[in-house]
Amino acid sequence: MRIKAECSENGCNEPVNSLGLCKSHYNKAYSARVVDPEHPDRIICIKICKSKMAQEDYDGILADQSDGCAICGSVIPGGRGRFHVDHDHNCCGPGQKSCGKCVRGLLCVHCNFMLGHAQDDPGVLRAAADYLERHQMTLEESP
Repeated sequence: MRIKAECSENGCNEPVNSLGLCKSHYNKAYSARVVDPEHPDRIICIKICKSKMAQEDYDGILADQSDGCAICGSVIPGGRGRFHVDHDHNCCGPGQKSCGKCVRGLLCVHCNFMLGHAQDDPGVLRAAADYLERHQMTLEESP
């Protein structure tokens, strides 16, 4: 029998929906987003709060990445309109929020999903790149 993870809120025994929270606590936290007084047009997203990252740190990392994804360079984050805070899952453990010390960078939704599906395994990602290069067709070869 598979045991489901429980909500990380104290005293809550509901199953986890997202980011370590049950559906009720996730919705409550998401709806209670705080507007950053330094950037009134920006909303501190629950993902930043869950990764223990200050808005200034997020903005600094994004600026260091030329305002785009650390992998593909896209300036369009996708998803809910913010780049995902990528962290080393070996540091904090599977399914855990980031401790804040192991942040690797900010990723668009597509690159974040790619790393997740590859389970952060560089060998899988290299094999995928090799596969694509082996089977790449030129315009002359295409049907």
